[in-house]
Amino acid sequence: MMRIRNDQWPVLLCLSLLACCVCEVEGAESKEVSVIVSIGGAERAVGGQWAMIKADVANKSDTDQEATIVVTPRGSSGLQYARRVHVPAGVVRQCHWPVFTWPTDEKMLQFDYVVLQGSDNQNLVQRRMAEEVVRTVSVGNSAINPASGGGYCGWLSTDTESLRERPIVEHLNVLMREAAGTPGMQVLLNPDKIQGYPEAFDLLSQLVISASDLHHFPEACDATRVWIQRGGKVLIHVDQTGPEVVSALLGDAFPLTVIDATTTNTIDLVINPDSLKTRYPVREVHREFEEPVRLLRTMIETGYVHWSMDGWPVLVQLPLGRGQVLLSFMSPEIYIEDQLNSAGQPVGSRITTYSEQIREAVFVQPEAPPLVSREVLSKVAADRVGYSVPTAGFAASVMFGFTLALLGVGLVAFRREKAAVMLWLVPVLAIAAAVPAMMAGSASRNVAGETAIRQDVIFVAPGQTTLAMDGVASVYCPEPSTLDIRLTDYALMNPPEEESGGEIHRLVWTERGVSEWQNLTQPTGIRNYRTQSLLRLDQPSQAVATFDANGLTGKLNTASTFSPEDAVVAGLSPDRMAVTFDDDGTFHSTPADVLSSQQFSITTLLSDDQLSRASVYSEVFNDDPRTEVFPNELSLLYWSDSLPSTMSLAAGEMGQQASSLLVQPLKLTSPPVNTRITIPPTMLPYRAVLDKYGGIGSAFSNRNRVWNASEGSANLLLEFSIPQVCQPFQSDFARLDLRIRAGLRKVDVSCGTRETLQLVQTLDSPVGLFTLELPVDLLREAEQGGHVLIKLSVGDAEVVNSDGVSEGERDDTWKIERLMLTLQGQRIE
Repeated sequence: MMRIRNDQWPVLLCLSLLACCVCEVEGAESKEVSVIVSIGGAERAVGGQWAMIKADVANKSDTDQEATIVVTPRGSSGLQYARRVHVPAGVVRQCHWPVFTWPTDEKMLQFDYVVLQGSDNQNLVQRRMAEEVVRTVSVGNSAINPASGGGYCGWLSTDTESLRERPIVEHLNVLMREAAGTPGMQVLLNPDKIQGYPEAFDLLSQLVISASDLHHFPEACDATRVWIQRGGKVLIHVDQTGPEVVSALLGDAFPLTVIDATTTNTIDLVINPDSLKTRYPVREVHREFEEPVRLLRTMIETGYVHWSMDGWPVLVQLPLGRGQVLLSFMSPEIYIEDQLNSAGQPVGSRITTYSEQIREAVFVQPEAPPLVSREVLSKVAADRVGYSVPTAGFAASVMFGFTLALLGVGLVAFRREKAAVMLWLVPVLAIAAAVPAMMAGSASRNVAGETAIRQDVIFVAPGQTTLAMDGVASVYCPEPSTLDIRLTDYALMNPPEEESGGEIHRLVWTERGVSEWQNLTQPTGIRNYRTQSLLRLDQPSQAVATFDANGLTGKLNTASTFSPEDAVVAGLSPDRMAVTFDDDGTFHSTPADVLSSQQFSITTLLSDDQLSRASVYSEVFNDDPRTEVFPNELSLLYWSDSLPSTMSLAAGEMGQQASSLLVQPLKLTSPPVNTRITIPPTMLPYRAVLDKYGGIGSAFSNRNRVWNASEGSANLLLEFSIPQVCQPFQSDFARLDLRIRAGLRKVDVSCGTRETLQLVQTLDSPVGLFTLELPVDLLREAEQGGHVLIKLSVGDAEVVNSDGVSEGERDDTWKIERLMLTLQGQRIE
């Protein structure tokens, strides 16, 4: 029998207690809740973007349990993302929720997590012996590779594609990425892991869809639509998915009717004649295949057809919100061809020349910047609150003023040998320097009480009842406060970018995309948060317009919901015009409503709201930061202060303001025949074209739709496009408004057809606005082609002396500041 010494009893007692605890813990875990956490969604992550977390929660007990999984990304400075889940007895639940990953140079993104159990969410889920309280899940960080192109190529597939076509789709994705200069980082997405969160696609640069049963996953379809509206780029292989998936994703935005499906060993593709020959020199393609390729013969009502075969669309492009969708109706192998060596033997494969439109629109096109920057919205909010942060210049002035005063006084005291006065002069100078700072701070703090301002930008996608709302929430607090933020319907408010000061801020998700921020504190002043939310409508919003005797007239079917204000119409013309709404949702605009470049309302006295909206409009129509001019289609822009919100930014007495800018495509319909109509300048876009000698003027930029200052003489032929819905059109009146600065020059204005241009008027040293009435007989022949041609010939600048003798040429710039054409007439049979 072993004897136990007296000094061994404490150790033995501790071991016995530990063994009992281990038994109890293991028994408790087997009876209650166990949790497995991993990376969800695409099972990948990119630093600086949203990622998805997945948790499998098992309730092994006989009663319902509640658990909260708290995830803390490494380097998040106290920001946590939690999921509260209710698990019935004997059930295993899987849940997903978004987590923001902070930018880092680390090769791995790490997420620490802990599981809390119980309704008070204070008790740790019991664990086994030697298991850490805080656990970790990791995933590779692709953002550390600068050549990665910013994200992955996502592929939505469910193994429902043709066994022959599936590897071809995968190979085509890789070839497209290689042709675009980005590595073939490809990730396979399972629709049942999306769970309705558009953030599941944040790590993607583009998305390819070939799953034929995607329409059976409504939450994945919802997330995909919203992601596209926010700027996503998608290629849909309709020959693989079928029309049901297209209908589920695009709805009324792309109505289509499938006639039948056919196969062929020979294809003859024809490019859209409107495609630029200089950009796409290959106009027709003939290819033969050993194995037959499939063509889904489809009738479509909208979209731009890049390539067709026997009149049937093969490749179609469609804008959806800020995003782009390309639809291919033919087998994917037609976009791949063999690479041959000098002996004519295949040594690899590459994309074809006629797949360039796919590469450009989906795999190369850079991400579109926001229509309105966060900085502009933040400034507008600060102006509306009446709060302004003292500038860095003000702070520098106070600091340097204090330093200079201290140096000056110190030198004087040193020279007079009275250094002792500095003992009381230094505090006096410090107080004097602090006074203006205190006054500026007091003025800022006392202007307004607690205020929350939400500003959103919405691209109204045709045929969609769920719209993406993105913007900025600006919260002003005169004193440090704890915000009460509640969000529903998958809305997101990004965490503050400032350091949290060691405090814990937690975003807690519950069921069906509902969340709330806990312990989100804000210091004195104004703070701006980037927001993402959804707007759900009872019916798709549609703006339809036509022409009458006065100009443009139309109706917005959702006007009762939006209550539109300060509306403008903009299109491919450099000029835009104001729109007036009636109570029943009808709107109208005339040539007199055309606005100047910095004008956004026809009213003389502007309210504070209109001044704020003008600031935003100025940013919207400023194309400097964008690669493409906005808009790229005829659009109706308007403001609404009455939209329902899925965000509650604060509670109590905090003032709430909300304003949304909506951008909506404007659909034109044909006016009645033989009825007088007026086509305003905004509806008559123009571009510089080649003249009969093959030259093209550089004074007008077709790409940027702006006039450039020029030197020397120039001949410029402009082609004005009459709206398709008004053709065939016959004019009975035409007016050209020309604002020009071309002193000491002669400017000839001609019109007619390309071969029979005739002089209308010569302007000597024109400076200012000139209104010319164009002869109708010169226009009618040109209008048969749907265009009006105007030629401007600007001569050399000359200087003459008092005797009328020319003293030679001199270098003098000239510029056309505005050119507007107004037509009146009728649509004829």
